[in-house]
Amino acid sequence: MLMSGRSARELSQSFGIAENLLYRWKSMATMKTKAKTGDSESSKCAKLAAENARLRAENERLKTDREILKKGLGLLSKSD
Repeated sequence: MLMSGRSARELSQSFGIAENLLYRWKSMATMKTKAKTGDSESSKCAKLAAENARLRAENERLKTDREILKKGLGLLSKSD
């Protein structure tokens, strides 16, 4: 069906189970895979949000440092 290349009918006959049971198992496996992918996506979003917050804080600190340096340069240039 998925990887074997055999049809659902062939598999159901060889294993002696109903064809619709194979489709149900396939859909359940697909849903589990999607759920795991969704968890990793939310984890990625959380990591990106944390990095974004860290970068914003660093940006504010650098702006403050720049303003301090500008004022210091202004004071030093007036003393000449």
